[in-house]
Amino acid sequence: MSDFIAVLHNSFAVFGNTISAKPEIILNALAFFVAIFTFVIKSRKELQLQHRNNYFALELEASRIFTVAVQNPDIPRYLRGELDSSEKGKDPHLEEQAFWFVSQVLGIFEIAVSLRNEKTITSELFVTWVPWFYELGTYDHFRKFWCEGPYALMYNYKKDLQEIMMAAVELKMSPNFYADDHANMKLFCSRVAEIFADPSIFEQYRGTMLRNERLNSRLAKLAA
Repeated sequence: MSDFIAVLHNSFAVFGNTISAKPEIILNALAFFVAIFTFVIKSRKELQLQHRNNYFALELEASRIFTVAVQNPDIPRYLRGELDSSEKGKDPHLEEQAFWFVSQVLGIFEIAVSLRNEKTITSELFVTWVPWFYELGTYDHFRKFWCEGPYALMYNYKKDLQEIMMAAVELKMSPNFYADDHANMKLFCSRVAEIFADPSIFEQYRGTMLRNERLNSRLAKLAA
């Protein structure tokens, strides 16, 4: 034991003598670690700023699309199939408007997917877009623009978005489909999680549903 203590003491003595002889060693080491720490902090702040900027950019684009829908309410009504029994639903001009509207929305969706893959938006923000994928993809007339001639928009987009929107189209085509059925939305979120190999997408959806159920329960109690 005494030999070990002696060796340890000797090692510290050698280390101390080395530092005394060459103090620049410790100074250089400290400078190196300070530089690393500064770089990490700066990179984290820059990433947070980039996330925030991308968030605002996406929200701005979404607001622009909502404005188009508000100013032209027949477009979403046409896509949902609400005009099928009317003359307006057969208007080729309205069909063309719907085509360009769908193209714009899909363009924003692809940006959201790309930012998610580049990790320049948070996973939490990306999950808030998943219900929008589902809503558009399960509209009555979306399939006509997405995968049928003469439009077939699906070939203009990357693989991830193709798989996401096809998952919605397949759900829509399933027997007894009901868009507001939470089971269908659950299946869709599960499929999106599989596409990205990211279980957190489904977990965040499930957490949102549980939170909404608790809020609905509280509102029901207040209304009773």
